[in-house]
Order: sequence, then C-alpha cells, then structure tokens
Amino acid sequence: MMPAEAPILGISAEARSDGQTYLACTYDDKDKAKKAGARWDQSAKKWYVPGGVKLKRFEKWLPESVLRLHAAPITCGRLWEKLQQLSRTGPSNDKYLEPSESDASTCAGPR
Repeated sequence: MMPAEAPILGISAEARSDGQTYLACTYDDKDKAKKAGARWDQSAKKWYVPGGVKLKRFEKWLPESVLRLHAAPITCGRLWEKLQQLSRTGPSNDKYLEPSESDASTCAGPR
C-alpha cells in the first residue's frame, strides 16, 4: 500500500516562475488571472505566468505538480493554523487537538 502524499499547505512566498508556468484557469477566472499578471499563450490556448514572476498570487490556478515543487515548508505553527481552518469547515477536532500542540517547541521531536 502506497502512503498518501502530504497535503500542500501553500506555496512558498518566494517561489518564482522559471519560464512559462501554465495555469489551470477557468474561463470565469480569466480576468482575475490577467489582472494578477498572467498572459495568454495563443498557440497553447492557455494562461501562463511569465518567467521570473512570483507564483504566490497565482496559487489558486497552479497545477498540483507546480504546487508540490514550490511548496512552503510545513512548520508546526502553520500546520496548527491549517488544522484550525479545517476545523471551522468540518467536524470539530477540539477533543483531539490542544492549543499547546501549536507550540513549535513541542514539534521538535525527540531530544
């Protein structure tokens, strides 16, 4: 049985396009992508991020392969924040997660 891949909590704020990074942008979102700085590739019929541009503002439309390549490092504080966010949209996790678990010192592993 293959282990599931770790969830992506976000893209690094410093990640930049290293060429034309194509987007998975719907027709409904094309104006938002264009406003964010995306360009249209007429021959490929796709929106893309030009080389050297920070990818963070295009995170919504980036393919999973690009997200995984430029994923932000997961820190205990970020993981706690994401779990809190998820708990607001799903069943309560309060009985499983204590606020002390958001303390980075408890995430350092065995000493």
